[in-house]
Amino acid sequence: MGFTHNKKMISEDWGKKPPDLKDMAQHPAKSKDYFEWWYFDGELEDGRTFVIVFHGRDFIAGKPTILFSLYSENWSEKMMKFETLEPGQFKASAEDLLLETPVGFVRRISADKIQVNFEFNGDGADLLLTTTSPGWMPRGSGAIDDKKLFFWTIHQAKNRIEGTIKAGNRTTVVSGSGYSDHNWGYQPIYKAAKSWVWGRIITGKYTIIYADVDLKNPGGPKGASYKPLYIAKDNKVLHGIGNPEISKSGYTYDKELGRSYPELIEINFVDEKEHTAVKIKIEKKELVEKIDLLEPKEFGKFVHKFVRTFITRPSYFRIVAEFEGYIQHENSKEEIAGTSLYEVMILY
Repeated sequence: MGFTHNKKMISEDWGKKPPDLKDMAQHPAKSKDYFEWWYFDGELEDGRTFVIVFHGRDFIAGKPTILFSLYSENWSEKMMKFETLEPGQFKASAEDLLLETPVGFVRRISADKIQVNFEFNGDGADLLLTTTSPGWMPRGSGAIDDKKLFFWTIHQAKNRIEGTIKAGNRTTVVSGSGYSDHNWGYQPIYKAAKSWVWGRIITGKYTIIYADVDLKNPGGPKGASYKPLYIAKDNKVLHGIGNPEISKSGYTYDKELGRSYPELIEINFVDEKEHTAVKIKIEKKELVEKIDLLEPKEFGKFVHKFVRTFITRPSYFRIVAEFEGYIQHENSKEEIAGTSLYEVMILY
């Protein structure tokens, strides 16, 4: 089968290399508005899903925090635990991935392994995460430069999970597959970005990660977008792309949060030189979580109302979606279909 595609899109090559050790490590707090977090999620073989976030400085609370969420197989039940620390209780290396707190740690223990261990309020986890699809640090024109104050890198695009999870006085041995990344910045995040959509698709041998970030003022035209697209086959990165065609449509309004989010996302990408084409339609199946991100924070009612009215009202949606399309690489074309997750963060 020859290489064919019916549309040619202009995009940028942002490289295929993983992050350096210093990219995985803590970044210097260059301003009072510095924020940074390390994110881990996983789908377990017992059907549950988890999310763990270590915040060096939470962009809302202004302090180090740890978030642990655990979801049942059908998303009908959720356990969420949130621990706030004092700044001196969060220790991190500037040379490597090493986070230490009184309630747990994150450590890179080898080139392809990360350990996440914590326990607070009787719940926690001890997980070994082994890379199966490499990480990615976007590099190149429009990817990372001094004009941008909001940065993102993938530590493990896909990993194998082994370990234990403790929840509700019960400790279980778990296994599955997951993902980890890292975000940081030097101005209030609501000044850097208005919103973003982020998602991941695992299908057969392929791992696809995409995002569409609406920037407020990226050092250029207001309203510009930052659109990374990562494609790997097994343990080989095929493409690290900047600003391919990623469209959002079919917006629906949530009355409770007073926000609208897209129910349809479409990805189109072609690289004739590398003989690759991707066309995927991602459509909402079920909204499984929505959060007013100010609610878990330790604010009084007056401060909560003031922040929401005059500064930012961050809202979060997690969506189970059905996807279909194809991936064409070299002389093979694979039709794909299945379910995946995507998230929507709204900050303005």
